[in-house]
Amino acid sequence: MSHAEFRIFPSVVETAPPSLDVPVGALIEHLVIADRGQQALVGEYALSEGRSPGRIVNASPEQRDYRLLLKAALLIASQEKPGPISLGLGFPTATLSSYAERLDTLLSNLETVEFDARPIGGTGPSAQPVQVVNTAVSSEIGACDTGLREGPVRATGSFFIISLGYGTCEAALATPSGVVQRTTVSLPGMRYAVERAMQEVSRTANLGLRTEHQFDTHFRSGRITVGRDRISLTDIRKRALEAYMQNVIAPALANAWTSEDYDRADQLYVTGGGALYPVIGDLIRSEFGGTLSTHVVPDPLSLAALGYALQAAKGAPAGATSVGVDIGNANTCVCILEQ
Repeated sequence: MSHAEFRIFPSVVETAPPSLDVPVGALIEHLVIADRGQQALVGEYALSEGRSPGRIVNASPEQRDYRLLLKAALLIASQEKPGPISLGLGFPTATLSSYAERLDTLLSNLETVEFDARPIGGTGPSAQPVQVVNTAVSSEIGACDTGLREGPVRATGSFFIISLGYGTCEAALATPSGVVQRTTVSLPGMRYAVERAMQEVSRTANLGLRTEHQFDTHFRSGRITVGRDRISLTDIRKRALEAYMQNVIAPALANAWTSEDYDRADQLYVTGGGALYPVIGDLIRSEFGGTLSTHVVPDPLSLAALGYALQAAKGAPAGATSVGVDIGNANTCVCILEQ
């Protein structure tokens, strides 16, 4: 496999204030992207400077939030590797067919990304040429399958995959011939647990005007400061994740996967942002431990993006850089393959 470089930023946006002093620094930490005549803060900059950063969960390509995140991802890739791009990206299985055509329309009209260049030494608004010469669109679970087989894990044979995203959890049986559609399920993602924890905290503490995406940052760190009080979220998070497993994941997979499916595979790979929580890995092992050998993949945030990039590389014209973009509801990951 070619060497892969990854760039990850939070999937949040907010309209930029009228005047903003943008410091010199890393572009990925100070993304100010223009869209239809309006500037917006994206990623870490939206979290640090925004009042109410967020995004529409599972936004479609014609919606502003998706456009901004895609533009930011292509800007980062094009800044690092100027020239033609073979682009791989996708959607959850449930929205793939309806969103793919809308994505083609968006990309056909996207020749430059307008942004504030002050972080990289510019004086203000600038335009980065973007040249997408090939596009590979697939399901998120299909990208994970490709990443597992062709990436560092080098998985072989048939195996189950659970991809724990923020907006959507995807799960399926994957064989050497591809993902078995009958076994594929799309479920509510980690947002279920985050909202449950947020509701529990709000019963005893005033969270103010924090958005769910801001609270998700605290959910991941396991602590939050309300006023001057520091509150541990460890136990609350554990209860929320247990409820998520019991109420969402376990019942859905019990209905989707049959005895015949378990006859075909004895391995289960867990990926996506939710795989970063050890509690989730333990809960899944407890649920399937008697049947499947469960593995939490290395670098679970980047597996889908790697799969998208590897898929893009298969149809890449000579001289094009293969780039995978996973626009998640919590994080956007950009994978740049070094040929």
